[in-house]
Amino acid sequence: MKLKKNIIFYLLCLLFFTGITLIVFSPYSIDLIKAIINHDTLELSEQYIIKYDYGLQHIPFYQEFFNQLDSGKIGWSWNQLFGINFYGSKGYYMIGDPFAYLSYFIRSFIPSIIDNIFFVTLLKLIIGGYTFSYFIGQITNKKWIRLLFGCIYITTGWCTTFIEQPNFISFYVFIPLLLAGFEKVINKRKGYLLITFSATILLCINYYLTWMLCVYILFYWILKQFIVNKSSVKDFFIESFKVLFFFLLGVGVSSIVWHPSLLHLLSNPRLSNNELITYNTYEINDLINIIKNIYVPVLKFSDSVYKNYWYYFNQIGIYSTCLLTLLVPMFFFNKRVYKRTRIFYFIMLLLCSLTFVSPQISKVFHFTYSLRYTYIIMIALSSIGAIQLDKIKNSYNLLEISIIGIIDLAILYFIGIYIPHSQGYTTSIEIDIIYKALVILAIYLLALIILKKFTNILRIVLIVTVLCEIIYMGHLPIISQRESGESYVNYITDYDKYEKLISTLKKYDNSFYRLRLDNCYYNEGMYYNIPTLSTYDTMYEFTMRDFIEWNKGYPDATWNFIITFTDILPMTNTKYMVFENYTDDLDYYLYYASPLELEDTSFYVMQMNDNASLARTVTSLVTEDEFNSTFDENSFFHEISYYLSTNYIADKETYNILKKYPLSASTIYADPSYIDNNNFTMDIDADDNYILFISVPNNPGWEYKINSNVVETYKIHGGFTALILEKGHNHIEASFTVPGLNKAKLITLTSLGLIAVLIIKDLIQYIMNRIKLKHDNTL
Repeated sequence: MKLKKNIIFYLLCLLFFTGITLIVFSPYSIDLIKAIINHDTLELSEQYIIKYDYGLQHIPFYQEFFNQLDSGKIGWSWNQLFGINFYGSKGYYMIGDPFAYLSYFIRSFIPSIIDNIFFVTLLKLIIGGYTFSYFIGQITNKKWIRLLFGCIYITTGWCTTFIEQPNFISFYVFIPLLLAGFEKVINKRKGYLLITFSATILLCINYYLTWMLCVYILFYWILKQFIVNKSSVKDFFIESFKVLFFFLLGVGVSSIVWHPSLLHLLSNPRLSNNELITYNTYEINDLINIIKNIYVPVLKFSDSVYKNYWYYFNQIGIYSTCLLTLLVPMFFFNKRVYKRTRIFYFIMLLLCSLTFVSPQISKVFHFTYSLRYTYIIMIALSSIGAIQLDKIKNSYNLLEISIIGIIDLAILYFIGIYIPHSQGYTTSIEIDIIYKALVILAIYLLALIILKKFTNILRIVLIVTVLCEIIYMGHLPIISQRESGESYVNYITDYDKYEKLISTLKKYDNSFYRLRLDNCYYNEGMYYNIPTLSTYDTMYEFTMRDFIEWNKGYPDATWNFIITFTDILPMTNTKYMVFENYTDDLDYYLYYASPLELEDTSFYVMQMNDNASLARTVTSLVTEDEFNSTFDENSFFHEISYYLSTNYIADKETYNILKKYPLSASTIYADPSYIDNNNFTMDIDADDNYILFISVPNNPGWEYKINSNVVETYKIHGGFTALILEKGHNHIEASFTVPGLNKAKLITLTSLGLIAVLIIKDLIQYIMNRIKLKHDNTL
């Protein structure tokens, strides 16, 4: 009977979670389902929800990830700028995300990468409803409350704010499991392995969001043990060490993902540069903005009433429902709740409010001001609201709820309507939404006052109103997204043309080379699966920082970067420049390149006149000091690029080592005879011990061998690689191993072994207990 009731409940959850998700993200979700059923692909004009980072970063990253899975080698990628440690720099985007692998495996079912990723995102939200319902189940056994809060969780402001960040939503799905694990342990219901499992998943998906969640849990654990459970110091430390052990098991298992990625991130210029921390004040409008977003969702890409910097304040995602703004204050007046429990939640809410919405403290978490951690506030509010809703019958008096309601309505009116009108805002869509929020809040208040003695009717009114509110409020950010203009995935419409072009060029020249695409920006090269000289998110590739800075692109301040200087294209192994449209500028490039006649006239292709190659001998070596004394910030681009094309630059220490070796009188070129994700080989003959420049970033994961002997490499020319050739024939083998990966594998395997031992131990204990029980029953 109990099993049957549970099955019915889970089916009901599936109906509600799926229905609400489809409605909130309609009409895109409806069009998507129709396209999948008809084995079709959505038109680009219908893909209005794909914006900014979704198109600029994630779709190309996913495409490159799929390509690497196809090759069976995940490590280095040649398709972003000069090449990147893909595993290290993108580890927390998808390599540890189980949903990314699901997207990969259903490609035959949903081949369009945009449709594929968003279909999986909708699936994540449905699963997120279940996980949050499970967490609420640790607070209350009432299934209607679990169902209601599961619906609320998948329509919060945070969720709709970060819908364009697929890995954030993956992280969001598993947050409740970690919270449930700790709640089970606190309530003596054995949640240790759940802590291990959820910690593993969360750290694999996004370790830098997880460590902030751990701060919240640390507060939660300490305060609840001492305030609510009144644990002794001895019992507290015994239980804490036990919990810490199981959490660290999760840290160990997940190290195969986060350890190599963290090593890469710690070498990032972003972490050592204060220019990114641009937000240092906390104006009254900021506080009002945060309060307002407790009542209503963030409308992205609209003119906000309260806004200092859109990127920061579009990350406020507190909104869940207006009902919680009534339930939470009621909780603290509720005499049926233990005083210690009320004190505990008051302190937790205060800590969350002060910590996770503070510009200054958020820098500790993100090294720059960010409000992407505000989901913590929503979780705290929901926990308190679920307890109060569980005790809704006779748990408040009319005077208290009336006072709370009037104050609530006054706050919403004051910050949402009075102040904006006094500041001259009269037509903002946000003000219109505030009016609707006032009506919704009034309905909740009247229902609580009028229907206090009619619990069943009150429950129905609250459920219906909450569902209507979250559908309406959840749908608003999607509509604002749709009306904000074109998406950032126009490059997808050109895919067939570029695929045809690349196939044609490979027939003409099947060697390894980089292309300069005139219209290429951000990470389109990753999407097209061709090495191009552009990148978005360069801050995560630390090796090339100096070279990018010399080329007037500063990686700490400029996310997107593309090589445009023709002088240095040959030394980067760029053999062809591709132009989609004819312009007068093409006449200028005739000096550097010659038109290449191809059957496909959709593009203008120019072949570099100078020898382009992956490696070449050094003919001129200078110090960084000499370079810096020659040029300053006012120097012309072409002067710098010409200098960089004829002189190779080394720091003082490297220069003193390399100057011992002869410079090549004329350049000797070398190209790979074999290349894949993590390896390449090439052969070169030299009549002396020349310095060989290789246009591959001097990433610490690369190892070079000459004639089977490991050789030392040097950082040269702002981040590239140099090595010393042997006189005679040189067979060069280069192999890339993700730094820290081998060590992480050992930690992961050891942690998995410990978990296996614990599971076997518990299984043996269970069997022994069953045998003993059976024996006792026979006596």
